[in-house]
Amino acid sequence: MGRVAEVALVVLLSLTQCLGEETEVVETTSGPVKGIVKKTIWHGISYNAFLGIPYAEPPLGELRFKSPVPIKRSSAVFNADKEASVCPQVDFFSGDYMGVEDCLYINVMSRELGNSTKKPVMVWIYGGAFFAGYSNTSVYGPDFFLEEDVVFVSFGYRLGAPGFLALDHPDAAGNAAMKDQVLALKWVQANIAAFGGDPNQVTIYGESAGGTSVGLHVLSPQSNGLFKQVILQSGTPLCQWGFHTPNKAYQNARALAVNLGYDGVDDEGMIEFLRGVPVEKMVRMTMQIDYGFLPFRPTIENLDNVKDGSEFLTECPIQLYESGKFKKVPTLMGFNKDESLFFLNYMVGKNGNRGPALAGLIQNSKGINSGVDQILGSFTGAVFDFLPDAMIQMVLDIMNGIMFVAPIDLTQKYIAQANGDYPVYYYMLSYMSQWNMHELVGDSVNGTAHVDDVGYLFNVKALKAPTDPNHTFNVFRKKMVSLWANFAKYGDPTPQNSQSEGPSFNVRWLDSKATGAQLEINEQAVMRNRMLGSMTQSYEDGLKDRLPNLSGCKAASSATTKSSGLLGGLF
Repeated sequence: MGRVAEVALVVLLSLTQCLGEETEVVETTSGPVKGIVKKTIWHGISYNAFLGIPYAEPPLGELRFKSPVPIKRSSAVFNADKEASVCPQVDFFSGDYMGVEDCLYINVMSRELGNSTKKPVMVWIYGGAFFAGYSNTSVYGPDFFLEEDVVFVSFGYRLGAPGFLALDHPDAAGNAAMKDQVLALKWVQANIAAFGGDPNQVTIYGESAGGTSVGLHVLSPQSNGLFKQVILQSGTPLCQWGFHTPNKAYQNARALAVNLGYDGVDDEGMIEFLRGVPVEKMVRMTMQIDYGFLPFRPTIENLDNVKDGSEFLTECPIQLYESGKFKKVPTLMGFNKDESLFFLNYMVGKNGNRGPALAGLIQNSKGINSGVDQILGSFTGAVFDFLPDAMIQMVLDIMNGIMFVAPIDLTQKYIAQANGDYPVYYYMLSYMSQWNMHELVGDSVNGTAHVDDVGYLFNVKALKAPTDPNHTFNVFRKKMVSLWANFAKYGDPTPQNSQSEGPSFNVRWLDSKATGAQLEINEQAVMRNRMLGSMTQSYEDGLKDRLPNLSGCKAASSATTKSSGLLGGLF
């Protein structure tokens, strides 16, 4: 072979390697798809990546705010070799606007295709306060899970007003984003076997708003038969920031329309007006509704408005928990030790004026205007202004209890008392590292903050973490990922006869149903009694009493949603 030919061959081979080897064609209900072959970052294990497969028709024009429509099958081979566009949003980390409405796509990663031995499937639902987030592998790189030999799935779902606007009207009944998720999970059931996954062994898991979404699927009849077990990280349907009553949802929808220039009075005209608003303008205005803190969230739907049988949530979450009307499945759930640390700079001000901002955060994060929460918010904000940095942790603990620990712990208790023979594995993550997510938004206080668990479970490029699998940080990550993957494989994060390789915590994670025991996950994991401070326990007791009696969820009718009575005063 001549010198020129040799050089040309080397260049061609190098180019091919850069572009990625193509996978075989896989038949799906969306049509035939072809992906690319990638390698994991730790051990260079090859896997098949199918990126950006459409699972729904683009939710444009008349479909804005409505339930998703399944994608029509195409006979042409779809090149699933690049990630799809994210849904419209203001990015959590950069603060930049990004995305397009044509964003309902799904990703599948699998080491083997068409294998007769089907592998457990883990479906990730991203968080982001219901107004941000995406499934991109730059944040949710699935390398570590693929090394555990599970099939990994992620997908996009609508956010903010396009995903959650609710106007007590058939064309905007609410929860469109949750119905996106249901359709994606149905796609998984119909297609995952072709990618080497077992449709009967699907675990859905998510963090923050994603964890709350997972919990809502446990409550919703629409999700029956779509998964076998669940993982809820730092969020449940009882977190008050994760739910709006119909009245509050309606108020925020009308406020958005008015702020955008709508001067009519009827809902029909309002929907028509909002359909015509450019999505970027809508998203940017959304950030001015309710201080931009989760202005659009899951809510209860009025059955009179849902003509296609797609209603996702028709009862109050706490009523469903109290009555035991939820799916009985193996559950893994918990929280991070210093959740609210993530919001220290991001949400409560970076200009030193943190007291008033913190007071507003505590009140508005729940959409609550009751006297108890106003007092808590104002007191906490005032205290914050007088505390030296060394005592900030006390204030963060108050926020942790109100926003995360109390509602998550209350959820665990409800599940534990009615989950039958299925286990509830409960944890608190306290591991700290210099490679953490909360510093990406500017925090200076150390701890185990909200979203930090994402950086331990996924290959997050922005962390610029070491890639040596023997590095101390990666040894911990391997241990934690193994817990999650073992749960997906065996329904038990520490199975006694596990074939899992590599480092482990060498601890038996016990079912929490009887005692409420938690696994504290740190460099060494330890089983402990329920870890709850007295102030958090008091708030939880009050929350348990207040939510059923004061939420107004028993009257989710069109008359109630537009009233200014009990609902409006509380949520």
